[in-house]
Amino acid sequence: MLRNLTLSAMILAMALGAEEAQGWGVLAPNPAGIKKGDTVFSADFESEAGRKAWGEAPFAKWVKEGVGGGMCLKVSVPADATPGHHKLNLPIDLSRYKGMKVLCTAKVRAVGATKAPQAYNGVKWMLHYKSAASENYVNQNDVYGTFDWKELSFTTVLFADLLTADLSLGLEMSTGEVWFDDLKITVISQSLPVRPAPKANAPAPDRGHDLSRLRGAMLHPSSLGDADYRVFAGEWKGNLARCQMTRAWGKAGTDLDLVEYDHWIDETCVEIDRMLNAALTYGFKVAIDLHSPPGGRLDDRSMRMFYEKKYQDHFVAVWEKLAKRYKGHPAVWGFDLINEPVETKPTEPGMGYLETQARAARAIRAIDPKTPIIVESAEWDSPAAFAYLEPIDVPRVIYQAHMYEPGEYTHQGVHNTTTGIAYPGEIRGKKWDKEALRKVLAPVREFQRAYNVPIYLGEFSAVRWAPGASRYLSDVIEIFEEYGWDWSYHAFREWSGWSVEFADEPVDKNKHIPAATTARKEVLLSWFAKNEKPKYPDRAKWMRAVPEKAPKEAAPAVKAAEASQAPAAALPAGVFFQESFAGGEAKSFPAKTYTLEAGPAGKALCIALEEAGKVKNTTAILPVEAMRGKKVTLKARAKGEAISVPPKTYNGPKFMMVITKDDGKKDYPQAALKTGSWDWQDAAFTVDIPANATKLELTLGLELSTGKIWFDEIRVAEAGK
Repeated sequence: MLRNLTLSAMILAMALGAEEAQGWGVLAPNPAGIKKGDTVFSADFESEAGRKAWGEAPFAKWVKEGVGGGMCLKVSVPADATPGHHKLNLPIDLSRYKGMKVLCTAKVRAVGATKAPQAYNGVKWMLHYKSAASENYVNQNDVYGTFDWKELSFTTVLFADLLTADLSLGLEMSTGEVWFDDLKITVISQSLPVRPAPKANAPAPDRGHDLSRLRGAMLHPSSLGDADYRVFAGEWKGNLARCQMTRAWGKAGTDLDLVEYDHWIDETCVEIDRMLNAALTYGFKVAIDLHSPPGGRLDDRSMRMFYEKKYQDHFVAVWEKLAKRYKGHPAVWGFDLINEPVETKPTEPGMGYLETQARAARAIRAIDPKTPIIVESAEWDSPAAFAYLEPIDVPRVIYQAHMYEPGEYTHQGVHNTTTGIAYPGEIRGKKWDKEALRKVLAPVREFQRAYNVPIYLGEFSAVRWAPGASRYLSDVIEIFEEYGWDWSYHAFREWSGWSVEFADEPVDKNKHIPAATTARKEVLLSWFAKNEKPKYPDRAKWMRAVPEKAPKEAAPAVKAAEASQAPAAALPAGVFFQESFAGGEAKSFPAKTYTLEAGPAGKALCIALEEAGKVKNTTAILPVEAMRGKKVTLKARAKGEAISVPPKTYNGPKFMMVITKDDGKKDYPQAALKTGSWDWQDAAFTVDIPANATKLELTLGLELSTGKIWFDEIRVAEAGK
């Protein structure tokens, strides 16, 4: 249907005279003399002809409820409707602006716009454009909820070989009401930088080390211990760790309290010291990555410090502190300034993503003239953004890119439920293979050759269940190696979905099964086997005295719950929790969502759920301090009666552990319990408790399944006990 609307709009746009076209959008008449700040397109919907150009749809109507009481577009999708693509489209001719960077803004208000399955769904003010080789969909992410008129904005660099473009307004995979007014596209920069020709026989750039290559992974220092570093560098032979100084990843409105932020920086430096000691011991290099900058991100995920100077000032001060602390350390390969910078609108002079990095780099150089400084491109450090990146005038700089293209493949099932997308194969109507990946990385390669600078591929991955993930990893690594780039995989012992130590199956982001090896792991290890180890002859001089890694303090509610359990001394060695309900009492499960009914030897805990689409469970707190870093087995006796089939495989009957980690992330390992009716049987599963676990909960119940389930003889102990 929208395809027909688009065709109608295109025909009408061609038929309109210049005067009538003013209502739906004005395009600059001539590419000659185009300059920064020029208006490419604008629309206020006051012209009837202009409104007709967008076409019609049952979910869309024109109302006099716009900014200042004028006309605007209203899109309504009732709560009981099926979320889908409820949008109007308008083709626009942007051929005059090829290679230019533009700012797209619109005024928008919403009532009850529901959160969509993916960040790029939801309220849509979007520009879509394509060339013969590729296409791009650009909009502000994570727009939903209820809000009054506000501006949505995003920037993009139009393809130099752009063929077609169109705008979209509406709701995508979301319900609710949304109003649009005052659309505008403005030129930010007139053209891409002119690159110098590569120099013949240019000397190899200074990569900041004397090894043939750095090959490694991203590591989170607060979640790892000495045993992990020994595996990574000793057994796996990784020789580079990108050390993430991160918290509250992906959230907006964080890191505003700079006193508290500095306290976190100081705590994290102790963890970095511990990692550097391991680097000296086991032989690897470390890139210190300030993943979470002061001021955090705004709602549109742009970085606050690009728009508020006090946070930029503090960013520079943090790097001055880090440079003083780690100046000259032989295991520190580089200072990785910013992780995945984003600007969605123009900044004040000196405040942009590149100016901010250049300012910090100059401050570091005043303290440390030698340690390499790592600079990232815009648009989440995308390869495409290298097309308009320019080198900064600071010595010993390395330029970093991240590679997750195509995102529909690498992130399938992570933020949505779409899975089964294979590589190599056709994605978005385009063939994706090694040569397609090479084309994605072409702007990085062109930048490297034009300026003879070192490139570091700091992040790349494919979620563990992506069909063909090992082939994808092999193909991108072969390109990195061909171009002489150092690289680090995302990630080592972080979220299990990215981990090569977990099996490809199941296709379930809440259930991860450890595996002795995987094809993905073998790809990494085959390259790590080529690594040389850095030598640290003066290792003893640089070893820092760091406090023993102390377990995190449990929250008062957790400590109270643990105190209510039987003392550890009353349990056999290696047993952390056990409870039988035969005596007619449930001591450790405070939520009385259950009854005690006949069991195999007296009473048993029983949970019944009659209403489909609901959840009923009860939870016990497990002793996290005693269990950290251990492999444990959870066992129970269970019985089911008329348990319905749930909507997802990870729903249904629940004998599950919830593991909360110090970065706020959670894992949900659980036993595979059947639906239907079945008599008493054993249920069990084994799980490795991470070193950064802060809370462990044992959950019993039913999730989105009707029926009854009984439990008895629950036991949590070290594996093999």
